[in-house]
Amino acid sequence: VDLIVHPEKIEEEEALKSIDPLDLINKIDIETFNVNHIGQILSIVRKGGHLETEILEKLYFFAYEILTTLGQRDKISEDIDLALDGVYDVARSYQERETFHLALELYKRLLPLVQKNARYELELLCRIHICEIYEKYFPESGEVILELLMPDGIILQNLNEITPETRQEYYTLLALSYHQLSNTELASKYFHEAIKDAEENFGAPYWIAKCYDYFAFQAKNGYYPDQAYRQYLTAASLAFSAGDIVESNAYRAKAGLEQIRFALWQIYTALYFRMDGDNDKASYLAWHSLKVVLESYLNIERTKRYLVAKETSEILDYASVILDIKGEKRKNLATIRKIRKILETLQLQRFDEATELEHVEKLITTVIKNIPIPPPTFLLISADGRLITSGVITPDGWSPPQLEGVVFSGILSAIMGLLSEVSQTSAKLRTIDAGGMKIIVEKNDDVIAVLLADREIREFREALQEILSQITRHLGGTLSLWDGNLSFVPKIQQIVEEILHHYINLN
Repeated sequence: VDLIVHPEKIEEEEALKSIDPLDLINKIDIETFNVNHIGQILSIVRKGGHLETEILEKLYFFAYEILTTLGQRDKISEDIDLALDGVYDVARSYQERETFHLALELYKRLLPLVQKNARYELELLCRIHICEIYEKYFPESGEVILELLMPDGIILQNLNEITPETRQEYYTLLALSYHQLSNTELASKYFHEAIKDAEENFGAPYWIAKCYDYFAFQAKNGYYPDQAYRQYLTAASLAFSAGDIVESNAYRAKAGLEQIRFALWQIYTALYFRMDGDNDKASYLAWHSLKVVLESYLNIERTKRYLVAKETSEILDYASVILDIKGEKRKNLATIRKIRKILETLQLQRFDEATELEHVEKLITTVIKNIPIPPPTFLLISADGRLITSGVITPDGWSPPQLEGVVFSGILSAIMGLLSEVSQTSAKLRTIDAGGMKIIVEKNDDVIAVLLADREIREFREALQEILSQITRHLGGTLSLWDGNLSFVPKIQQIVEEILHHYINLN
């Protein structure tokens, strides 16, 4: 509105952008000191990316002068939005460079002026950035963060007015503070709020990764290593998409250790079934345990693999006993010996990363060929992220899915996060690796079809594409404007069962 009423401001900003940033700063008239004009220059310089140390120091000087000048006024009659935005931009520059003490000073001095000027979203951003710095550099700052975020005050009542990214970061910081203060109930509540918000409008992958890190930690402490490593891998994928490779690798390393725990649990269970005479289940679990071990070695830090050498050897020893099967003994034991040799070489770091990846992937392919295909889970999701139907496709038909709430939320978050990165014109979607589960995605204009399976095979992808084609042919008009009515779900179930059984011989 301001630019419509005063179109000359557009010309003024365009003129400022065309000038060299250092000249622009040097020409600021500190005597007249028009705070909005200077604030406008600060924002333009920051957004132009010309932030050598000399320029940034000058920006800080002018930002500080703006805060001092405005802070000395008893009453502010003019609109100072450009000045506030300029100071905020300078603070963000220092935070991004991890010069946190200067960033904190600017944020803290900016906060009362922002409140006085009724800039609600900017106020919340300042509070959140202060909390980010505390959370990163001052581990024991839970109470300070809670005070800044005011969970029972005006902020919580107006969260719908801000962007999804800011809102999800807010919930996560709040949850991290309660976790630091050992309030598990409220920590879980706000971590769930962040994930729920991300399901509806994905915005802050770095912070949602921290939510899954928390739930993985809870699963680990509750002795659910399968849930733990899957959630750690979800966190790793989210951190990677946010561009934080270090954090992503840390989550992967945690996942790898939980995979070893899970593989041990599986091999013990396989031994029980073998002793009970159920060789089919014993064989399935033993091969699956070997697959998980191999995958874990790609996730655990190379320098830390020696720490799981004992568990690895135990798993391989038990697998040799369980897979000592008449008619298959020689082949099975030869594969296990090869796995043992490669894993011992990995523990000693004798391969470079590319070579070890090649060796492990070949072994995983060999192991997978020995694992029967378990029934996959099918999901049909509307284009706006609502679940239409889901079920496990067994040899006998359609069964309810066996998905725990947090895991199911994680799957939906991962799917919607993937779709947000894929352009409308993209013809092919990739598979999401969620640890022991592959999330295979296909979509059209109306719906998203998903299979959750223990591996990706060509037949799964072809079946999904055919399912989408048949659903569109029979129900396209109904799904394009879906109003929540589920009367057509039996027809979808029939289509899915027929096609999957045609493409895949399920065990």
